[in-house]
Amino acid sequence: RHGLQLWADRGYQGEQPTLIVPVRAGKDKPLIPAATAYNRRHAAVRAPGERGFATLKCRQILTRVRCTVSKTGTIAQAILALHHATSTPIRMK
Repeated sequence: RHGLQLWADRGYQGEQPTLIVPVRAGKDKPLIPAATAYNRRHAAVRAPGERGFATLKCRQILTRVRCTVSKTGTIAQAILALHHATSTPIRMK
């Protein structure tokens, strides 16, 4: 209702136009090249966020935070900004 669009994974199929999801292939119908290219671009947009959340989960950085929720969000944003600034990007073929 606010005009926002979010990039989501295939689990949210059917929630368009609010969520932007990749194209799903049928059982007997493979994807056409344009749909494959669209899925690659979709994955490239989502990849930095997915990697950042994986880093936060893997290292269990926020498990012992002792502050308010609003500060926790700021801390998580700072951690992700530092992570993306210092990590090497994964290149898609």
